Amino acid sequence: MNVSKINKIAVISLFLFAVITIIRLYHHMPWFDEAHSWVISEQLNFLEMLKYIPQEGHFPIWNILLFPIAKLHLYPVSMQLLNWIFCFLALAILWVKAPFNNFTKICITFSFPFLGYYSVVARCYSIGILLIFLIASLYKKQLEHPLIYCGLIFLCANTSLMALIPATAFGIIFIFKFIKCKNFSKEYYISLLIGLITVLVILLQISNVNINGGYLKPKTLSLFSHIFVRNSIINIFLAVILSIPVIKYLVKDKYSLFFISFCSFVVLFLMYKIYVLNFWHTFFVFIYLIVAFWISDIDNKYFKWKFLAISSLTLISIIYIFYTPDTISFNIVYNSKSRQLKSFIESDVNLKNSTIYHNNGEMFEILPYSYKNSYKIKNYCDISKKSDYKLYENLKGICSVNPIEYAMKHQEVFKQINEKEKSPLYFLVPAKTYLNTNKALILANGYFLYFRKYKCYEYFCFWDMNVGHTEVKW
Repeated sequence: MNVSKINKIAVISLFLFAVITIIRLYHHMPWFDEAHSWVISEQLNFLEMLKYIPQEGHFPIWNILLFPIAKLHLYPVSMQLLNWIFCFLALAILWVKAPFNNFTKICITFSFPFLGYYSVVARCYSIGILLIFLIASLYKKQLEHPLIYCGLIFLCANTSLMALIPATAFGIIFIFKFIKCKNFSKEYYISLLIGLITVLVILLQISNVNINGGYLKPKTLSLFSHIFVRNSIINIFLAVILSIPVIKYLVKDKYSLFFISFCSFVVLFLMYKIYVLNFWHTFFVFIYLIVAFWISDIDNKYFKWKFLAISSLTLISIIYIFYTPDTISFNIVYNSKSRQLKSFIESDVNLKNSTIYHNNGEMFEILPYSYKNSYKIKNYCDISKKSDYKLYENLKGICSVNPIEYAMKHQEVFKQINEKEKSPLYFLVPAKTYLNTNKALILANGYFLYFRKYKCYEYFCFWDMNVGHTEVKW
């Protein structure tokens, strides 16, 4: 097949990918995690942002990139396009540099991880994949360009935990190759210094991270529920069968085998001992597998095993074309109720010109929009905070999502809220709560809180609140 025909296939595939994903972007409402990253970059100054990010369990590159555009308040288009560009460039590098046939590249391009998630959901992962693919494309010339190579590893390690894993593997391989290299130069020692700085920067960031994040660890079998289909037994069976030719082939290249073994082991360790991984995390094993083949340097005499191994990769890519997340995860990521909530608030003059207190994920998802509107969004769980960028901690059960329920135990908090707010005041209450009443009275020591239902839509109700004084004290 001539070069012009290959280029045509690449151009057509990338063009179709661009059209489909841009249409998906247009209809996608950022969910909690996307909005949260934006709010961190929007509300904090640069130093505050760098200090806060380790609490998120992520690394700073994505927020640093968001920082200048977040200050321009161009939400969400600028964030979504930036993420989309990174994903598109990653695939462009795959098409130009990866040693796969066109059919395998097409299957990878239109698999759900790329077509349905990383290109659409604007988080820290696409920039990580781009850097992983850049490192893979330079892998066989790493000793010729050690400074660029180690610089890319430094950037990759600081995007996300899932990108840190292969960055670490790349770094270990580089050290082994550096030791074997007889022709040392100043560049090599500077490269090792970059590696040392990378380790120190990462250790500094993770020293204050609570990586458990409050997630419950699943039973052993359920660890594998996100891999291919939503059945752990089938996933384990497919993983074993498909891994046989892969291992048989990659064992001929110790560095490639080390890369995929190291990355897979760390992911399994994270899943079993530390953190419950979601489908967007487990997709990275697919990325690691692509890279393991990409960097392999195996003699052509093993053509039969190479064919079977690449066929396994292609089959996995085909399976991922038809992948669908579980219903709960899909609704959280792709069917956010915040679009309706935003429209509902902006259609009501009173709500639009008020201060709305809440402890709810959907409400937080529209926080980036409030900057350009007259309404204010605050969290009643900690009224001492000057801004609302730390809502994530409160959503983990520290504080009730129902303000009336919370007010029963913390009357003084709501009294303070009433005293300090000058604009109209409303509280967001789940619609299924208090279905048979429109009012709620909470007695306190010398005063009472009077909640009254103002307006509802399908999922939420807005209640106003007044504070009255009484002679009753205890």
